[in-house]
Amino acid sequence: MAAGSWNSWTQGDIVTNAKFQDIQDSIVFIYASDSAANTALTNKVEGTVYFNTTDDVLKFWDGSAWQEISGVDAFQVQALVIAGGGGSGQFEGAGGGGGYISTVDSENTGGGTASNKFFATPSTNYVVSIGAGGTGGGFNPTTGGTRGTDTYLEVY
Repeated sequence: MAAGSWNSWTQGDIVTNAKFQDIQDSIVFIYASDSAANTALTNKVEGTVYFNTTDDVLKFWDGSAWQEISGVDAFQVQALVIAGGGGSGQFEGAGGGGGYISTVDSENTGGGTASNKFFATPSTNYVVSIGAGGTGGGFNPTTGGTRGTDTYLEVY
């Protein structure tokens, strides 16, 4: 059983060395210092993680030393943007529907699936421009309306 794999335990199952190691490889330990972690985790492997309660940091074993987990400055933003549609003719027809963009897993975008994930960074300004709807076609029944404007995201 590979580290981190799921085991459905039932009453009476025997905890073997391999299954116990898999449980250890799948949890975050809690210790006051690197020294305490080293004393307790004599068979640690690369990727073992523990929370240092003295410094309030998460650390991982890189194969030779404990390293602080840091540098995670971005966070995922879920967004749903609906843009304005195209204009209709004066007397006939309907305008086109507006664009639909979603980064939420349970919501489909115009193409049928969620758009790419969007990760925002603190202290960064983001401007979202929602496209305007198109204008109507006027009094000539053969002239259609105009296309609406695009929706976009700018990062400053």
